[in-house]
Amino acid sequence: MTILFPIFLIGFTAMAAQIVIIARVSDCFLRKTRFLLVLSLAVGFIWGAVGSWFLGKLAEKTEAKLDLFLSCQLVLSLLLVLSILAIRSIKFNFRLAPGETAGVIPMIISSFVIVAPICMPF
Repeated sequence: MTILFPIFLIGFTAMAAQIVIIARVSDCFLRKTRFLLVLSLAVGFIWGAVGSWFLGKLAEKTEAKLDLFLSCQLVLSLLLVLSILAIRSIKFNFRLAPGETAGVIPMIISSFVIVAPICMPF
């Protein structure tokens, strides 16, 4: 019974973070297209797989698995705030005028860079 709450917590946190990130990125690019949704989910799955592999290897070597889990959850909460701030700076970083929509390349670059820290702790 004690393992069910952490599993629920991981799933809830992952779902909430993905919804927030996808909503913020779509607002930033002024495009609510299927391409942006698919891109965000695909990047999330890729970085989630990389993070799961890396943290799985790390968890095999450590004795304090609960401490590693708690650290990942704490880091995730901090990274979510930093990712939202990074999303707000996308227009400035790509030098977009107000109301201007970005092309496909800035969407891909920003999705890979911003979604990576959020999906890796899962």
